[in-house]
Amino acid sequence: MLRGALQWRMDRSIMADRMKMLRAACAAGALAGAMGVTQAQDAPAPALASAEQKQARLARAAELKAQAQQLRTQADERLRAAETECWKKFLVSACMDQARRDYNEARIEAGRLDVEARRLEREVRNQERAEREAERAREQAREALDAPRRAEEARREAAEREARVAEKQAEHQRRLEEGKARAAQAEQERRRREAERAEKEKKKAERARERAEQARHRQEEAARRQGGEKK
Repeated sequence: MLRGALQWRMDRSIMADRMKMLRAACAAGALAGAMGVTQAQDAPAPALASAEQKQARLARAAELKAQAQQLRTQADERLRAAETECWKKFLVSACMDQARRDYNEARIEAGRLDVEARRLEREVRNQERAEREAERAREQAREALDAPRRAEEARREAAEREARVAEKQAEHQRRLEEGKARAAQAEQERRRREAERAEKEKKKAERARERAEQARHRQEEAARRQGGEKK
């Protein structure tokens, strides 16, 4: 029993020392944070952290969370052990009160570590949001600077499209006119050939009439000659 009591006191002493160190570290971090806030108010905004620095902050946050979880686990284990040991002592209530105070201190310290971890994660998230906003602002600035060029390019493209449309329309109209001209020329050629053919037919008919007339005259002349010979 004496050995268990001594072990309990040693564990509690070690735990108390760890608590003091953690409280000192958190206090130093809080003081540094406060000084950083004061300096940030008086000085220009610091440069954004690099990717390596952000990864380091996230790694530190994960480490703090792991430490907090370890504190809680150890506090739970020690409280359960204390509940068993305290019942072996004469001053049970005093022993249990001290065990609960130690447990609460450990839980509080774990909560502080979680707060610090969340602060680091929040800094990283805020920086990433600031980076996105800065990139969006730069993109908007580039678009604003590039707006005249894009407007001129759009105007030029619109003018080129209109010119191409007008050229196609002119080409279409030219082809229509050429088609009409070819059709008119073909019609004129057809009428000329018909006129030539009609003229040829006319002359042919006239020659045929002339030949018929000459043949009739010859027949009449031959008939008159035959009549004169008979007389």
